[in-house]
Order: sequence, then structure tokens, then C-alpha cells
Amino acid sequence: MRNRALLRGGELRKQFGARGDHRNRGRPRFFAKEMARAAGMSEHQQLQAVRVANVPDDAFKAAVEGDKPPAVTALA
Repeated sequence: MRNRALLRGGELRKQFGARGDHRNRGRPRFFAKEMARAAGMSEHQQLQAVRVANVPDDAFKAAVEGDKPPAVTALA
């Protein structure tokens, strides 16, 4: 469960990008780091979340749905 929450946090962090990102047109421009920090994530947690979000879907599902899910560090 924790791995899936971390995955979603990483996806959201990547989605909001950095200042001046053209994909944010029409929405307030927030820094991804500031948003994650406001959600209570440390910089280390943010880095791990983005690393987990970069794991291919098939590999993530295979690892997490196994009998013994890996620790976050191993997954990232």
C-alpha cells in the first residue's frame, strides 16, 4: 500500500513540473517541490517518489503484487 501511495505522489510531483512549464497554462504556477513540501513530504521522500514513478508499470506491478513486496529503497 505504501509503495502505491509513493507512486502516486511521484506521479503528481512530475505532473506539476517546474515554474514556467507551458503545460500549466490557465492554472496557478506552483513549484512541484513547494506543493510536495506543503503535503508534508521531505526532499528525500520526493526523490524516492519520483524514482518509483519512473519504474515501468509492468515492473512495478510485478514487484508490488508479489508475496514479499520490496522496500521502497529497493523499488526506487
